[in-house]
Amino acid sequence: MMKIHVKTKKYTIIVFSLLIIVTAVFYFILNMFYNIALSSKTNKDAVFESSHNAPTKNFDMTDILNDNDIFKNKSQIVKIKSFDNLTLTAYKLSHKEPYDKWVIISHGYMQQPYQLGHAGLKFFTNGYNVLLPHMRGHGDSEGSYIGMGFHDSKDIAKWIDYILSLNHRAEIVIYGVSMGAAATMITSGMNMPDNVKCFIEDCGYTSAWDEFAYQLKKIYGLPSFPIMNGVNMLAKIRAGYDLKDAAPINYIQKCTKPMLFIHGDKDSFVPFQMAEKLYAAASCPEKELFITRNAGHAESFKLYEDIYWQKVLDFADKYTK
Repeated sequence: MMKIHVKTKKYTIIVFSLLIIVTAVFYFILNMFYNIALSSKTNKDAVFESSHNAPTKNFDMTDILNDNDIFKNKSQIVKIKSFDNLTLTAYKLSHKEPYDKWVIISHGYMQQPYQLGHAGLKFFTNGYNVLLPHMRGHGDSEGSYIGMGFHDSKDIAKWIDYILSLNHRAEIVIYGVSMGAAATMITSGMNMPDNVKCFIEDCGYTSAWDEFAYQLKKIYGLPSFPIMNGVNMLAKIRAGYDLKDAAPINYIQKCTKPMLFIHGDKDSFVPFQMAEKLYAAASCPEKELFITRNAGHAESFKLYEDIYWQKVLDFADKYTK
């Protein structure tokens, strides 16, 4: 009996030790994927250098880069506090005359805001005052995690309040690209003041969960379960939100303002099929889907610059004075 008891105890110790090791390894893996996905300080080469995420072609970026520099150099820096007391920073470029038209531009995942300075300059030269925020966890805004559009939408609401503190007559367009498009769409389902006139989203995803699950499969060949479930648990603990709640597709069903959807049909970073699902789900009183042929992710304004900006500005002007 003594030998059986000793053996049982020995096996229990072995099993318990193995469980500890497996748990530790699994936590290490989850922590790695969480950092790759949501830490603003972690290198994202594994994502951006993946073959399916590569640009469709090499573009001449000279004019865009020049416009980015012009916008950045002309702008002033403004700061506000977020709902959770982070310091948020934005570039503001406004006209000297009291123009009422405003646009809030939200940039993409791991971008610097001035990389959309060319968009800011397009709006500015067409009579809009421009606010280009550094999204939380990016650039000069505080934050240890990436909001994937969820908490960023609450930040947009704060920037709207900031604009209204300057001009209560402001007519505001919300425009975003990629993750900024997700933030734009989530904002569209929130209770917005009448000053917000329309939304323009370029290549946004259906949900953060869908986007990460897609990248997990394409880059690592892994299924959603159990990695996504574990990463989501860490997101709830560390970032304070559920990846399934960062779901533009749910919010656009509550949209009460016009929206323009833009997506390249060769987008393999945020698949074009997501745009079709989003457009179908949107309850906006007026909506348009602008499909750019042979354009990859966030390439529409590069491949069809004149057509793109005519479409965007015509849509914005339609709903602002």
